[in-house]
Amino acid sequence: MKTDFFELPDFNRMLVVSVFVHLLFLTLVMFLPKPALHPKVVVPAFMVNLIELPSSKTNRPSGGDILPRKKVKAVKPPRQPPAVKQEIPPPVAKKTAAVKALIHKLDQLNGETGKAPEPAASPLLQELNKLAQLAPPAAKKTAVKKKKRTASKVLR
Repeated sequence: MKTDFFELPDFNRMLVVSVFVHLLFLTLVMFLPKPALHPKVVVPAFMVNLIELPSSKTNRPSGGDILPRKKVKAVKPPRQPPAVKQEIPPPVAKKTAAVKALIHKLDQLNGETGKAPEPAASPLLQELNKLAQLAPPAAKKTAVKKKKRTASKVLR
């Protein structure tokens, strides 16, 4: 007896066919006419009734034409001159006797040494300054070999 196995389906082909069938179905559904279940009813916010007035010549004056109205000129109030802006001087800082004494002492210190006094350095800062002055050791240069990429490795 010989056992026959079914052929295994090609999953890639099944996937492609499935995608195209679904796209065809969605395209057909998109272009089907849409039924109008409930038509929209526009409800007006307010109603306007137009009334026609009868035209009669009895309402007009005897001259036939309507008399022009007299124009009344509006009285303009007198114009007031614009308010003058007063210039405010910028505030000036007042120097007190204590501030003047401090400035005088600082000027004397700067005059004696030629520069501002340095704060006392801690032992940690002194060590760091010594380390910064030392020349760093020359770094060893190692040549980096470039590997060529083959087509089989690029495609993976």
